[in-house]
Amino acid sequence: MTLHSDSDVVRSDASSRYEYSLNGDLLGFIEFVVEGPRTILTHTEVPEEFHGTGVARELAAGAMADLATRDTVVVPACPYLARYLRRCDDPGFTIEWPAPRSS
Repeated sequence: MTLHSDSDVVRSDASSRYEYSLNGDLLGFIEFVVEGPRTILTHTEVPEEFHGTGVARELAAGAMADLATRDTVVVPACPYLARYLRRCDDPGFTIEWPAPRSS
C-alpha cells in the first residue's frame, strides 16, 4: 500500500542504498553492502519530521520488494529493518539474522 501517491523507492547501486522520494524530494534511504550472495542492510535514515508518517515503512516495503526479486540472502544489521522483517510473514527471500552484539 502506498501512502503517498507520487512516491517511489529506487535502488541506487552507485550509492549502495535504496532511496525513497516523494515528488522528486529524497525523504529517506536504506544503506546496504553487497558481500557475495548477501545483502547487508546497514542503516535506515528518515528525517525526524517524517517519523510516524509511514515513510520508513514504505521505504522498507519497497526495498524488500526489490530484494525479493534478487538471488540474495538479506542480513538486517539495521535495528529498524530487523524489527520490520520480524513482523513480515514471508518476505520472499532468505534472512540471515546477525549475531547478537556482546556488551
